[in-house]
Amino acid sequence: MRARIQEVAEEHFRRIGHHKTSVADIASELGMSRANIYRFFPSRDAIKESICRRVLNGTAELALTMARRSTPPSEKLQGGTATFAARERKDGIAAICGIHRSRELRIHSI
Repeated sequence: MRARIQEVAEEHFRRIGHHKTSVADIASELGMSRANIYRFFPSRDAIKESICRRVLNGTAELALTMARRSTPPSEKLQGGTATFAARERKDGIAAICGIHRSRELRIHSI
């Protein structure tokens, strides 16, 4: 059930934003009460944190895979930034996880 809550919450976070999504929205989509959601997660922020942890762990795995390639470091860096930028455009995880776009996240545009 935790995975289903995360799935529905992530869809809502992407569609209408984390700040506009309530536990009641998630519960309604799942056809259950808010109290039932709280059996699995203590808060909306806990749901968000679990989603971010999963996605960021996947990103870390991707980074390790790229780092292990037998290509020159400059190619790893160039390929990595392009891959991460494409993933961000697809997933929009920065907005969900509250990562503010900064110079570091825009390095691919240099």
